[in-house]
Amino acid sequence: MGSDRLKLRPLPPGAREAIGETLSGKESEDFRKLPWDATNSTDNYEAELRSCLSKHDRNTLAESLIARVEAGSARETQAEKLVKLLFPPRRKGPSGRLTTQDLSPIQARAASAMVRWMEGGGRPWILFEPARGVPDNLREWRTLATGREPPPIDMSLPMFGHAEDPKKPLRPNRLKVGQRMHHRQLGYGVVVRITREKGKTEVCVDFDEDGPSWLACR
Repeated sequence: MGSDRLKLRPLPPGAREAIGETLSGKESEDFRKLPWDATNSTDNYEAELRSCLSKHDRNTLAESLIARVEAGSARETQAEKLVKLLFPPRRKGPSGRLTTQDLSPIQARAASAMVRWMEGGGRPWILFEPARGVPDNLREWRTLATGREPPPIDMSLPMFGHAEDPKKPLRPNRLKVGQRMHHRQLGYGVVVRITREKGKTEVCVDFDEDGPSWLACR
């Protein structure tokens, strides 16, 4: 369905409520079981639905999602929906990470809610999208929410180290799924995913403190 058919002004009675239920419903948890290409189609469909809502309607939906995230009752997909709702891809300007100064009041609330949710064990399996400028681990969400930088990093340690001895370097291209390791900046974690393509290796590590984060390896 094309976006020109979805953008109806004003929306018919009940349409806002239906769109809101679709964008915040728990049933989307089943989307994780779909093939990646089907999931991409779903993401595009939801992006079109979000574009149908006015700023007021988006903020109302965001308030509802923030309340669930703050209460710790949100599922992973609902935390992801909150991020996608309030942090749309930026088509113009720099594509670097957002800072505390960049946030609107409702975005700041969402960032604080994400910190509380992740501290409670929530794991947002969101691949960092540079165009959105959002973090992909707890430590960086804390920095975004508070503006305070994390403690200094011990630069004497290797970037990747053995879990038994963090001072002992570990070759990232030899990491295996299920392996426990130590990262100089993010601490201890377990490798949960690995992608290798055209000589480039990326690993997703579920860190004990910061949650999942994708790391590029040479």
